[in-house]
Amino acid sequence: MAAIHFPHQASVITDLTDEEMRLLQSVKADTEEYEVLWRAFFQSISIKERENYELQRNNLPLRFRKHMTEFSSE
Repeated sequence: MAAIHFPHQASVITDLTDEEMRLLQSVKADTEEYEVLWRAFFQSISIKERENYELQRNNLPLRFRKHMTEFSSE
């Protein structure tokens, strides 16, 4: 099942066909490449000498990090 939202319309909950499921899985494979690129970018711009973990925690609570690509270890 999937929830689909069209712009300026109500959301719809529907069953996915096999073709739609394959398309969704192929899109997920494409996003994994971008996640790897984003993690590399995030690491390459960080300056070790200027890291301030206390300020990071104040601006971005730890509970949100599990949903963020740049903080995942995969």
